[in-house]
Amino acid sequence: LYSPIENIQRVAAGVLCELAQDKEAAEAIEAEGATAPLTELLHSRNEGVATYAAAVLFRMSEDKPQDYKKRLSVELTSSLFRTEPMAWNETADLGLDIGAQGEPLGY
Repeated sequence: LYSPIENIQRVAAGVLCELAQDKEAAEAIEAEGATAPLTELLHSRNEGVATYAAAVLFRMSEDKPQDYKKRLSVELTSSLFRTEPMAWNETADLGLDIGAQGEPLGY
């Protein structure tokens, strides 16, 4: 979760997401201190990273008090549904080149 490499963050959060489907595993993930880094990953520019982080946090909150769930819901909503001025046609600014077949290059 602390890796600067987005693909590693995505895979790590994805594994935690799968594990968190089990209540005991979700409790263990929380007990190991994953809440803070997962909350940071909610703000990732990588949609996959942010979505996995949101799913893990949501699953960890299932047995929490209603006020905790409400705060989490507000945080998830503001993070996942934020509007950004960047349009899809501005991918050149991100260093993503589109090939002749419309396939992204540079992964």
